[in-house]
Parts: sequence; structure tokens; C-alpha cells
Amino acid sequence: MSSERGPQSGPQIPFGSDSVEINLVDLVRYIYNHRVVVIIITLAFPALAGLWSFFVRRPVFKSHAIINVNLSSKSQTISMARFSYWFEEQEMLNKIYLTEQFFNSKKYREALLDEVEGVTNKCPEPDLCKAYKDAIGAYLKAADLKERDDRASYLVGFLEIFSDANKYSMTVTGQTSDPYFSLALTDLAAITLVELNHQVLLDRTFKVKKFLEAQTEDTRLDLEKLELKLVDLQRERKILAAPEVQAKLNNVFIDQRTKLQELRRELAAAELFLKEMNFEVSRFREDMASEKGASQLYLSQAQRRFDLLKYQLAVKGLARDPASEGANVSANSELDGYRKVLRESKDQLIALDPWKHLQEMEQLIAETKQKRSLLASEIKASESSLENSQGDYAAIPETFRQVSELKRNIQLTTELYALLKTRLAETQIQEAGRSNDLIIMSFAERARRPAGMGMLRRFVMASAGGFSMSVLFLFLVYILIPTVRNKNDLENMGVKVVGEYELYRSNKVGLLTDKTKPIILAERSNSADANAVRYTRFRIEQDMGLKKDSMEHQGKLVAMCSVNTGEGKTFAAANMAYAFALADFKTLLFDGDFEKSDLKHYFSDLDQPEDLLIVNEDDRVNFTRSFVRRNLHLIETNHFTANAVDYMESVVFHNFLTALREEYDIIIIDSPPMKGHISPILLSRESDAVIFVANQRATIRDDIIFSLQKLRETFKGPIFGILNFIYEDISGKRKHLKSRTAKKAA
Repeated sequence: MSSERGPQSGPQIPFGSDSVEINLVDLVRYIYNHRVVVIIITLAFPALAGLWSFFVRRPVFKSHAIINVNLSSKSQTISMARFSYWFEEQEMLNKIYLTEQFFNSKKYREALLDEVEGVTNKCPEPDLCKAYKDAIGAYLKAADLKERDDRASYLVGFLEIFSDANKYSMTVTGQTSDPYFSLALTDLAAITLVELNHQVLLDRTFKVKKFLEAQTEDTRLDLEKLELKLVDLQRERKILAAPEVQAKLNNVFIDQRTKLQELRRELAAAELFLKEMNFEVSRFREDMASEKGASQLYLSQAQRRFDLLKYQLAVKGLARDPASEGANVSANSELDGYRKVLRESKDQLIALDPWKHLQEMEQLIAETKQKRSLLASEIKASESSLENSQGDYAAIPETFRQVSELKRNIQLTTELYALLKTRLAETQIQEAGRSNDLIIMSFAERARRPAGMGMLRRFVMASAGGFSMSVLFLFLVYILIPTVRNKNDLENMGVKVVGEYELYRSNKVGLLTDKTKPIILAERSNSADANAVRYTRFRIEQDMGLKKDSMEHQGKLVAMCSVNTGEGKTFAAANMAYAFALADFKTLLFDGDFEKSDLKHYFSDLDQPEDLLIVNEDDRVNFTRSFVRRNLHLIETNHFTANAVDYMESVVFHNFLTALREEYDIIIIDSPPMKGHISPILLSRESDAVIFVANQRATIRDDIIFSLQKLRETFKGPIFGILNFIYEDISGKRKHLKSRTAKKAA
């Protein structure tokens, strides 16, 4: 069976119009095969880091001094965050003050530049005094004042000042390449900051206190003015409280309007009743005049219509929502009487006196007219009253809004006044204890070692970074360079892949070489590699139609080609020839690379019996034929001074190959690489088939396509392919030949 060690499928990364298959096992093998690149890049990073540390960026020494804020018992409410915020705002200003106070101060020059002998009050430690002196001397070496100021700004730039509100402290850090200079700079900066900020903070506190006092007094006066304005507004508009304002507004805009609407509804009902009653009376008079003896039925209907009109009028009156409970009861009793009369007169005739009935109707009309006149008078009076009330209380909503606004302003001003009083009290307490706030808790100490990462850790981190970069680089090369990934790539180019097996590199050559290890896989009787070679032999035998029992003595000629050197073409030729010999095919292995001969490295103890001597017709060419094993011979070039291209196109070479075809069943020619040689194309013209050898993840696809195009211009026969998988002989246990004695015995 064919060895299926190559990646056939896997996750794909799109790249252009193609895709890249990724197989983790294959990727690891690819990285291991290029381990020299990994080693070089991994070691280059720490080397560059070391050069940078020692020659470009000198080591930095840091010294720290701590300034603590000592709060007294009376000032525990002071927030350190306020001080820290102010200090951060004044950072550049403090650095300028530091320059003036320290480098240009006569007091510090006298204390630090004079010769110090022994222990003095100014400097209790001679070593520390010497460090201070060296620091000042380095600054004062400047020639003119401008350069001195520039150098002062440069030195101050080495300072780092941090403030921690939670710990009530500040940390001053000086960093230079000299540990003594960083020590002196840090201590002097701490002393200067404490002395400077004492006076600055006291002055600032005094200004803040004056400002707060003025703001507090102004706020108190504004509050009094607002309160007086509110009282004047209430007195002018006669508004004493919010409930009174609400009661007046309800009387004007709700009660009076509701009463007016009820009166208008009663007037409309009375007019409608008069209209209908006048119509009934007129009709009744006409009927009485035309028919002196009116029928009883008609009179009964007239009585019912009359009662129905009175019932409707009573219902409309009841809908007015009477003001008193007595009126409500009277209206309900009247309705009950009308309902009873109508219910009793529904199915029977009513006997009545027509003139009496007419008189009652006229009397009711007169009463309704009188009621209408009263309602009209009441409506007119209500409208006049409502108009007067609206005129009197039109300003109530605006006044109420002004009152609410004044109350809101009073509340805000009161809160502001309370905050200002609290802030003023805090400032007064702060002023009382400010003189003892800043204290230097610890002076700087000389740094024993440079700041930052140690050399060992830096070397480890740089090595890890170099290793990561090398792996990333190889991964990008792995996915970006269009190499042959598997046999599908070759078959898509028109090459029929007949074999896949491992190609071993030699572990006895240099690291940067690309030498194939001369090993015959078929000598391992039952190994997977040997079976892969045998399966390749079987495929070639079937596709070319090789038969051992054929009476024809015309052998088949196969040319082995590859794009570049070192891709396993010679390895494949030697193993294929050995495999055909094991299958009882009389095989000839022809070394067609006349410039160099590598096939002899695959076989040892070659014999040259007399019956294998070759008579060379051309004096410029001398071939030697050797016995390798049973059914396997090897032809090499012993002497070759002719032009290879001219010789391969000659009739002599053609006749020589024809004679060899009659003697052997199969001839395998190891040709030079396609790049830079014409010989493979000429040899393919004499061949029955071409076997193209490529390396997985090593051979460029475009090179194969170009080489195949050149072959197809002259060769029309079948082109087979062998795909090699490159693995290093890591363990060193794979021997070239296990036993030369066993080979001779075979």
C-alpha cells in the first residue's frame, strides 16, 4: 500500500484564489526541519538585547525619598486628594522652583561646594556630601547662564514625583546612570520640595480662606434679599399660603363655570318644552274647533302626550344634579307619579274634560315661560360674575409661579451657604495645621543594582521572544509560499502520482546543507517505507504494462526528473531500480548526470566483471557497467569530455540506448535537475515514461508547472509522480546498510 503520511485534508486559510491546508503534525515537522533558523533567531534576540544594554542604553540606578503628610488631630478632615490634585497641577512649576532653589541658590552652593572635612551639621556623612558636591559640580561646569539653565532642566527631567492619596505620602525618585548622582539629586529634590511647598501652601491657604469668607458673606446677603422679595410678593397679591391660592382658583375656574353650564342646560330644556307644548295646544285648539264632538280616543292620546312631555321635562330637570336632597326627592316623586299615570293609561281610554285639559296646558306654558325668564336672568348674572372673577384673579397663576421660583432659589442658596460655611471651617483648620504637614520620612539610599529587569530574566525573555518570532516566521513561510502540499497538487498539474514515501536527510553533513541520505528502503523487508516503495513499483509496472513472461525483448526506459537538486530524484531512482530487481525484472540503473555521479554512494562493493564491459564507440565518452546484485546493473560515466547536449542528440547515444533496451526489461535513467539543464528534455525524448520527483512543502508549485510545460513541448508520453516527505534521521539509529555481509550473501 502507499504510505499515507502526507496531509490530505485539514483547516484551510484562504490566500488569494487558492487555499492553504494546515496540518499540525506536518507544521511541527516543517519547523523541526528548519531548526537551524529557529536556533539562530532565538539566540540573536538575547545577543541584541545584551549589546543594547551594554553599549547603547546604559543601566539606570534609581533612588527614592518619601515625603509624608503629617496631619494633626485638628485637621483630620483635610482630604489628601485635594493636595495631590494641586500638586499634579503644579508639577512643572515645582520643577522650575527646584532648579532655582537648588542649582542657583547661594545657600546650597556654600553648603555643598566647599570642602567638607569630617562630620558637619550641613552634611553628617562625608560620602553623601561628596556625592552632593559632585552633583553640583557637574552642573556648574557649564560656561554661560543659558547653558546652565538648559543643563538644569535636563537634570530635573530625571526626576519622577508620585503622590499617593491613600497613603498620604509622596515619593520622589531620581534616576541616572550614576548611583551617587541619583542619590544626591533625589535627596536635594525632596528637601527643596518640602521647603518650597510649606510657604506656597500657606500662602495658598490664606488666599482660599479670604475668598471663601467673601463668598459666604455675599451668599448670606443674597439669601436675605430673596426672602424679603417673597414676603413682598405675598403681601401685594394677598396670597398667604398655597391652599388659599388653590381654593380661589377652584372657585373661579371650576365652581362658577359648572353652575353657568347647568343654568344654560335648564334654559335649553325649558325652551324645548315650550316649543312642543305650543305645538300641542295649537293642534288641540284646531281639533276642538273642527270637531265639536272630539273622539274619546283622541282625547286619551292627547292626555298621554301631555303627560309624556311633563315626564321628559322632569327627567331633564333631575339631570341637573339638584343642589339639595329635598329637591332631589321631590323630583323623584314627581317622576313616579308620571310613570304611574302613563302605565295605567297604556291599554285603556282616559275620560277627561277637553276644556279643562286645555286650561292646564296653558297654565303649564305660563309657568314654563316664567321659569325661562328667571333662568335667563340667572345666566346673565352668572356670566357677569364669572367675568369679574376672572379679571380679579387673572394674575394668580403667574404669581404662584413666581412664588415657587423664589422658594426654589431660597433653597439652593441655603445649601450653597451651608457648603461655603463648611469649606471655610475646613480651610481655617487647614491653615492652623499646615506648617507641620510636610515631613521627609526617609531619605534616599544608594542603589546597589540597576533598576529594571535582571540580566538572567532579560536573557530568558529575549530568548522566548526570539523563539516565538522564529516560529511565527516559519509559520508565515509555511502558509504563504506556494509549495506542493500533497499529491492532489501534482495531479491537478497533470501528473499521475504513483508513490509517496519518506525521504531521509543525512545526519553526517553540515547543518546548512541539503544532502539526501543514501539508503535503500527495500532492504528492510517488512517496513512501511519498503512497502511504500514496492507499491510504487507495482503502480509503475501496471501503468506501463511491464510483463516478465513477454517474448518481446524491447525494454522500457524511464527517466527520473526533478526541478532542483536535492529533491530525492537520485534517491527515488536507486530505490526503484532495487525494487524492480527484487521482482525479477532485469534492471539497469543509468546515471544520466554526466557532471556528477551520486548513484555509487547507494551501493558498496560494486563489481565489474568482464562480461559487463561496454565497448565505447566514442573516445570522448567512457561508460562503466557494474554489478550491484542479481538482476541489477549500474552504468556510470568514467570519462566524459564531449558536450552532453550534442552527445544526447547524436545517433551514437540513440543506438546505445536501443542496444540496452534489448538487453534489459526496464532502464531507469537518473537525469540532472530541470533548472539549468537541457539534458532531462533530451532524455525524455528517448523515454517511454517520465517520473517527476517532488518534495512535500519544499518544491515550489510554479517551478513544477514551468518544468512540466517544457517537458510537454517534446514528450507526449505518460508523466508519473513521486511525492517525498522529508524527515530528519533524528535518532541516528537508521543505518546506511545494516549488514554488507548479508547483502553479499543475498
